[in-house]
Order: sequence, then C-alpha cells, then structure tokens
Amino acid sequence: MPVSKEANLVLSGHVSVGAWELECQRALVELTVPTSGLAVLEIGYGLGMASVAIQTEHAPTVHITVEANRTVAGNALRRSVGNEILLVAKWQSIAGLLARSTFDSVIFDPDPEIPADISWTASDVVAWALLGMTSLSPLLRPGGRFGFVDFTNQVLLIDEFSARAAKLGMVVESVQIPISPPTDCKYARPGDATVIVAVKH
Repeated sequence: MPVSKEANLVLSGHVSVGAWELECQRALVELTVPTSGLAVLEIGYGLGMASVAIQTEHAPTVHITVEANRTVAGNALRRSVGNEILLVAKWQSIAGLLARSTFDSVIFDPDPEIPADISWTASDVVAWALLGMTSLSPLLRPGGRFGFVDFTNQVLLIDEFSARAAKLGMVVESVQIPISPPTDCKYARPGDATVIVAVKH
C-alpha cells in the first residue's frame, strides 16, 4: 500500500514518522538487508515504508515485525504483504524470547520513550541505538547487520557509540542520505541523515 507524501504518523499528539523519510527508509533496508533470502527482524512499523521495501525488493525467508502501538499494529495488519509476521509487543519483552543467532538483519526503528519531536539529540540517539544493539545483537548470525537512521548526523562523532559497538563485536558502516524534512519537523533538519549499520563479526 503506497504512503501519501503528505502522511505523518502521529502518536499521542507527537509526530513519530513522516512520509518524507521514504528515501532514508529505503537506504536503511538496502544497507541492512543487502540480498534476498535473508531472515529479517524489524523493530517498529511506523508507516510501513521499510516493511514494504523488505517484502517487495528483498524477498526475505523470514520477516518478523515487532510493533508495540496497537493502532500502528492494526495498520500493519491491514497492509501486510508477503510472509511478514507481526508481533504486537514491546521489543524489549520479546528480545529474550527469540532464538540466538537466528537473524541476518535487524532494522531498528521503534519509537523512543521520549517522543523524538520533544528531544532527539545525538546523545539521545546513541542511548536509544545502543540499547537496541546490546539487546538484539545476540539474535544476529555472524555477518548479521543491525541498522538504524541517525537524523542528527552526529552519532558517529560520539566515541561511546563506536567503543560499545566494538565491545559487542560489531564493525560500523555508514552512508549519508540527503534529506528535506518539512520546516516544522522537530527531529530532523534539512541536510543529511546517516544510515548506520553495525555488522557482527
């Protein structure tokens, strides 16, 4: 199901995802799910942009999406395509239930505890991403990839991120994507965003 370019996902009065993020989401999928036939764990559904790209362009053998918000999960069920399996739960509650070394790719894009349009500094992104990476990297096979988007474009300047990634046995790759968020967007500014992928060794 295509997403309107004007669409936003608004949760509890806060903009969670904007359809202007489409190219970032596509780049995130390209870097994190580099070939077809992989087992993919997607954390956070949003507007479904990553889900659609995974299903239509990468033909995963397994595609599990975890979404905590019931309204968003309902949208996901209506739009579901291919072999996607939806789990309605907080990702933290299922991380320990999934088998280790099961997935080739983890797309990490859940809503943070504090809405991104209130506070989304580089330090916020680092804490959010490291929580996900620490909890979910055991689910990755060797060579598996954990990917997310940094709209602050500053995460790689913070030593803590690279140091923790290395401690987890992850090697960091990245690519910059030009973005043009609307002028009233509070979690991203015009310029570049960074798609960051940590590869398990």
